[in-house]
Amino acid sequence: MFIPYKYRDIIPKDPLYTDTGDYIMPGSRSWFTYMSNLHRRISSATTSQERNYLLQSAQERERVTRELLKKEQAIKAEARFYGTSVHTLSRRKRTSNMLTSKTRHFHERMNYLTTKNLKGKEVVRHQELDAEMNSFELYYNSGVNFN
Repeated sequence: MFIPYKYRDIIPKDPLYTDTGDYIMPGSRSWFTYMSNLHRRISSATTSQERNYLLQSAQERERVTRELLKKEQAIKAEARFYGTSVHTLSRRKRTSNMLTSKTRHFHERMNYLTTKNLKGKEVVRHQELDAEMNSFELYYNSGVNFN
């Protein structure tokens, strides 16, 4: 592959990517367009400090773009894990956390009601709950559908 001499000093060490995250293959039309624009910006710089700054800023922009693309890909992977789109991911996570906390609360409350020795008025309530739980267990084990 022929690379013009004027581009040999400014070729970045890291691979180039478009704004959408597609790889720019060296030697392709978009690669030469990118290099031409970079060469034009560097040629217009008057001092070597400005040239170095332009090269560093271009590399910094590329690095930031790669980091943003990695974050986007991580969010898309998380959305696939939850079985939803990126748009509804936060709502799905919030709903999942809410349902988990309600289930945990129900479990803790039922453990409290079934294991604690109750006194006074609570004894009658405890007997009612115990009867209800026993009937639930009978229905549950018999295969009755509660839906």
